Amino acid sequence: MQGIDGATFTVKQTSPVEKTIYDHKVLSSFEFFTNTEANRGGVYTYEIQENAAKDGYYNLFEGMTIILQVTIEDDGTINKTKNATFIKIKDPDNISADKLKLAEDAMYLSVDNNKADIYLSLIHI
Repeated sequence: MQGIDGATFTVKQTSPVEKTIYDHKVLSSFEFFTNTEANRGGVYTYEIQENAAKDGYYNLFEGMTIILQVTIEDDGTINKTKNATFIKIKDPDNISADKLKLAEDAMYLSVDNNKADIYLSLIHI
């Protein structure tokens, strides 16, 4: 996860096994976690929630859960196709269209060199 210096986040793996990676952790600009238990042919789903924004910034993702899904191919590489590895807002029907667009525009997923990087933008107050 990148670009979130000072914000507090909770990150949980929800599939195939549930476990908390970060719980209300203040993250630096470049925060990393590695799933050392990932298996070839597996699908891994994570839920990301911004608990508090950095001082002076707006919590754009308040009340939202960001879903990250990463699919590992049988050869051990990340499947880069849109429906296999992606980032999205969970339950978008429960969020106003304007707020959803702002959030979606502030999220970016890059898959390169067999790693998935998430970029989340900040909005200064």
